[in-house]
Amino acid sequence: MLIPLQQSFAQIPTFQDCLGAIPVCNQVYNTPSSTFGTGNYPNEQGPGTCLIPGEFNSSWYTFNISSSGTFAFTITPVNAGADYDWAMYNLTNATCAEIQTNGSLMVSCNSSQWGYTGISATGVGNWNGAGPTNAFNYLLNVNAGETYVLNINNWSGTTGGYTVDFSASSASIFDTVKPYIDTIEQVICNDNQLTFTFSENILCGSVQDADFHLTGPGGPYVLSAVTGPACSAGATSGKTFTASVSPPMTVGGNYFLSITNAAASVTDLCGLIADSAATEFFVSSVEIVIDSLVQPTCAGFNGQVYVSGTVGTPPYEFSINGSPFQSGYSFTGMDSGTYYIVVKDSFGCLDTALVNFQASTGAVIATKVSSKDINCFNACDGSISVIGSGGVPPYAYTWTNGAPPLANIGGLCPANYQVTITDSYNCFDTLSIVLNEPPEVTFNIVNLKNARCYGNKDGSVSLNVLGGTPPYTYVWTPYGGGSNTAYGLGAGEYNLLIIDINQCMYDTIINIDQPTPVAIVYPGDTTICFGTEASLTAPAVGGNVGQYGVIWDNGVSVDDPYIVQPFLDNTYTAVAFDDSSCMSEPYVYRVYVQQKPLIDLGEDSVLCYGNVLFKDVFFPGSEYLWQDGSVYHDYAIREPGLYTVEAYNSCFSTYDSLLVEFDDCGTCVHVPTAFTPNNDGLNDLFIPAIGCAFDDYDFKVFNRWGDLLFATNDPETGWNGQNADQPSEMGTYVWTLSYGGSTHGVVLSENLKGGVILIR
Repeated sequence: MLIPLQQSFAQIPTFQDCLGAIPVCNQVYNTPSSTFGTGNYPNEQGPGTCLIPGEFNSSWYTFNISSSGTFAFTITPVNAGADYDWAMYNLTNATCAEIQTNGSLMVSCNSSQWGYTGISATGVGNWNGAGPTNAFNYLLNVNAGETYVLNINNWSGTTGGYTVDFSASSASIFDTVKPYIDTIEQVICNDNQLTFTFSENILCGSVQDADFHLTGPGGPYVLSAVTGPACSAGATSGKTFTASVSPPMTVGGNYFLSITNAAASVTDLCGLIADSAATEFFVSSVEIVIDSLVQPTCAGFNGQVYVSGTVGTPPYEFSINGSPFQSGYSFTGMDSGTYYIVVKDSFGCLDTALVNFQASTGAVIATKVSSKDINCFNACDGSISVIGSGGVPPYAYTWTNGAPPLANIGGLCPANYQVTITDSYNCFDTLSIVLNEPPEVTFNIVNLKNARCYGNKDGSVSLNVLGGTPPYTYVWTPYGGGSNTAYGLGAGEYNLLIIDINQCMYDTIINIDQPTPVAIVYPGDTTICFGTEASLTAPAVGGNVGQYGVIWDNGVSVDDPYIVQPFLDNTYTAVAFDDSSCMSEPYVYRVYVQQKPLIDLGEDSVLCYGNVLFKDVFFPGSEYLWQDGSVYHDYAIREPGLYTVEAYNSCFSTYDSLLVEFDDCGTCVHVPTAFTPNNDGLNDLFIPAIGCAFDDYDFKVFNRWGDLLFATNDPETGWNGQNADQPSEMGTYVWTLSYGGSTHGVVLSENLKGGVILIR
């Protein structure tokens, strides 16, 4: 435990002071009589204490936790009515003086009442003030390596003492392990002081100069004035001590600090003698580091060395071959030879390094072996070959223009190429090489003729080629010719590929145009009245703009208009042509002749009641108007009366009329009701009897299921009673009859239906 004195006054601490606390080395401590007063360091209580009025008739105890567990104790007063109060503090990482200002150091406190008190498994909380409250606080969990102090106060001021018993603790608070030198603060070059810390508090009175022995490079060493800050402050024990070292430790390396067996007086608070085993530590000294060494090359006097210092205390200075020290860390312009470089830190610690520079390597010479210019304009097929000599191979090749780092490079575009050849010592030489290219292949069109007429193949083009390297090859697509002139070209795009002797290619497209087709603008068909003339025109467009001519179907070329007088509908063909004799497609004109409508309703008629008379006065190109406003060419007459119709067109009009009367005509057809098809020559056929002229006749026989058994349009043919050449059964059969005829001069038509009985 390290408990240095921080108070401004220097008094020898007693067991009534934190600095003079009694080390706990047994389970039970018996104090028959009470102590009075507060020692040489009064009022050692701080924020949050439960002790009233602070430290009073006090005693202090201190202990280290050697194994973790719970901490407990019991205070038993000699006089049962005595009131002993107490407070406990964790000083693992604190000092006695900090108790007065840091309330967090207090871990348990009790000032409750008279009689027994302490920490137990049945206790309550960790802070019990003036009471009566709880006499015992709850168990306290403690960890190995922690340091605590316990302050016991006789608040009642009685003369009787007390017994304090720590046996209920599960943690080990009694030290059984020998103390040893645990850590040694870092030591740097030229230090003359050594600070070390024990594994636990050591009694100040047990520490002597002769107890310690230091070994290491640069010795022998003598230690003196061994003391610690706690001991110097008046404490009875301390953990950290400082010793003066003579001579100073100027050499870096491993050192060993041990306790001499001869003295063997260094003891902990419980009287355990310290372990004599040596503790190793390292003394840091300056070291020189060769960061980079560049040998002299080429013509020499360009060697370089870069150094730095480490381990020591900056800033560092450097010297080469006895030259004045400098802050710079590089030495340049060195030629071959051996050099001594020294580093010095701020304490004057030195380190030396030996550097050897080899003889220079000689100059590098770059030479062009060959080069090949570019074959085609804007191509990249050039090549260069170079070689390095002199210096120390291998060589590295560095090209401008992004070329690969090789001696032989290809696929090069036209440009000025520069190569730097560098040997293994960075000696170099530079060479420039220019690669040229031929001029670009171009052409001039000397003569170009477009197609004369639409669809013609009489265009041509002739051109003159420049650039590249003659002679040239010409590839036309789709023409296929092989010269600089192409003939017989229709309208369209022609791809021309020009290839020179180096296979350099130039691709272009040449367009052959054509005029638009000559065409007659559709004037529309013409309608005239019978006996009049039609004036035909053929306006043309397209072709080569200029004067157009027209050839009609009579082979005569005339100016517009062309006069015709057809008596019937007729067609006329015209072909237009331009100044270049480009012809249009034939155009057919249609001339429609309006004829006078011819209509005939026929003779006046008498109809049978129930019949209908149909009249159709259709004449091409005509419109119609009947007496009742009907405008159709056909008309159905169902009533007697005078019927009139007018047929007309844009030129003519024709009129006709018809008188229709109706009469009860009866019927002119008689159908038998039975027949006997037994081949006896009597009534063997079923055939209607007709007593009038007729135009249409349709006679059919069906069985009761609607199957057709017989049909005829011949009024002379009857049914013989068979179906598919097999005799039909006896029974009733259905027949239908449709006919048209006349009787008594009256038109008659009927649709009849009935039944007939077949008898065998």
